[in-house]
Amino acid sequence: MENKTKILFITSEFWQGGAQRHLFEIERAINKVRFETTILSLRDLGSNVSWKDHYYSQYEKKGTEIYFYNQINQLQKYTILERIKRKLFNTKLLPERWPLISFLNKYDKFIFVGEYTFPIIEKWMSNEMRTKAFICIVFSIYQVPENYYKYDKSKEYNFISSFKNLNEEFKGFTKINHHYFPLSISFNDEDRKWQPEKKAQKIIGLYTRLTKHKPLDVFLMALHLLRLQGMDVILNIYGNGDPSELGILNNVEALSLNNYVVFKGHQENLIESAMSEHLDLVWSHSYYGFPGGFASMDISSVGIPQVFWDFTPSCENKFNDEFKVFNNINKFVEYNMLLLEDSNFAIKIGENQYKSIQSYNNIDENIKIMEKLLTQ
Repeated sequence: MENKTKILFITSEFWQGGAQRHLFEIERAINKVRFETTILSLRDLGSNVSWKDHYYSQYEKKGTEIYFYNQINQLQKYTILERIKRKLFNTKLLPERWPLISFLNKYDKFIFVGEYTFPIIEKWMSNEMRTKAFICIVFSIYQVPENYYKYDKSKEYNFISSFKNLNEEFKGFTKINHHYFPLSISFNDEDRKWQPEKKAQKIIGLYTRLTKHKPLDVFLMALHLLRLQGMDVILNIYGNGDPSELGILNNVEALSLNNYVVFKGHQENLIESAMSEHLDLVWSHSYYGFPGGFASMDISSVGIPQVFWDFTPSCENKFNDEFKVFNNINKFVEYNMLLLEDSNFAIKIGENQYKSIQSYNNIDENIKIMEKLLTQ
């Protein structure tokens, strides 16, 4: 049997976020007969009291080999004899970061999950290591403008992303290799069970971490306009973060939405919360014309209809007709009213979104793209 390709995944931590889910889906699905996988976490367990290390226990159950940066990023220690020999005979000593360098030398390929993880390790990598490194983009520059400030744009990089229109994303880079890999999840047909309910007050859900990188202003304005149209509707916002600290509550108050926006906090089980709280539809962020992230895909897996606002200026990309991506507030509101008022239309859209995600974002199929890339 041929030797396995040794893959080192580098993640920032094991929290329940999009980047961590991206890694979990890839590591779960990759062919373990052909690939041997190891994970290096840049943060220790328990590094943030507000976030549980959600995925760590799941890797532990599977027996995935895991290391922490602090464990291996140690200074090389030398004996007194070695130091004397160096002075007397000009003997070369190993680099001071040899424990980390020797650790990295064991792997055939590197996958950095999150563009922010790469600069931390890059300074210790040889040119040969860099050619074997792939960087998964999880934030667009429209979310985090400083994404690539720590990159030397004259160097060559291997990027992986679910984006297609990348002229602005990689502006200033002189040589990049971009590999398309769609965000992907596993599917279970038994999960499909959403049906709209006849009720006076409609509930819209929004799943997002509360952060300056994920703006909510346009969604609050849309809720305001829906209510001005006479719609009895409230917005449940699910996700970690302090809405007061981020100034979100100021916007809620300015639009007189105090009684119509509910901050539900982080949800361990997204699908369970959506079903138990009887959401009528879900709003999501979009970048480069493509709908949402993993939260969006999970919602599609049960057939709840979704509508998207694109935060990429002048983007002309279009995923497909079922995933409506807007950057016109009036059209956004109009389409939401159609879904909230016509249950048959809502069912149809939810069903078609499910079929689309199952076709284009099925990890058991898409993992073949990643495996081919890692064996080139």
